[in-house]
Amino acid sequence: MKWYRKAADQGHVDAQHSLGFTYASGQALPQDYAEAAKWYRKAAELGNADGQFHLGFVCAIGQGVPKDDAEAMKWYRKAADQGSPQACSNIGVAYATGQGAPQSYVEAYTWFSLAVAHARDDTTRDKVVRYLALAARRMTSEQLAEAQKLVGDWKPR
Repeated sequence: MKWYRKAADQGHVDAQHSLGFTYASGQALPQDYAEAAKWYRKAAELGNADGQFHLGFVCAIGQGVPKDDAEAMKWYRKAADQGSPQACSNIGVAYATGQGAPQSYVEAYTWFSLAVAHARDDTTRDKVVRYLALAARRMTSEQLAEAQKLVGDWKPR
């Protein structure tokens, strides 16, 4: 941890994210959610997609920072723009449930589709495919066509 901390203090973005994750998990350091959020923010602000995703997550649940859905969505979107399937999935969940975003199955389907497209492993892909199917069952054929067009037209900001 000494070397992670030195690298993080010198601006090494992966070390900053790793230090945040270590504080959050409490495995090699005492668990400290505020400290985790601090390091996630440093990594996120330097463009680290994992740091952006994890900062979004702690903002969404209020872990170490005040709960702030708008801030969570901001960081999820930055991570999604870099291809983070977890961020895309969490954006989809926000739209599907109406928690953190206006409820919209069209948007949920769009983001779940992007999560599937960016998934790096079968477990993630299979989980999000189930979410995608649930959203599709709640949509009209017109809404489904609209969502599929959004997926095709999507570009990172």
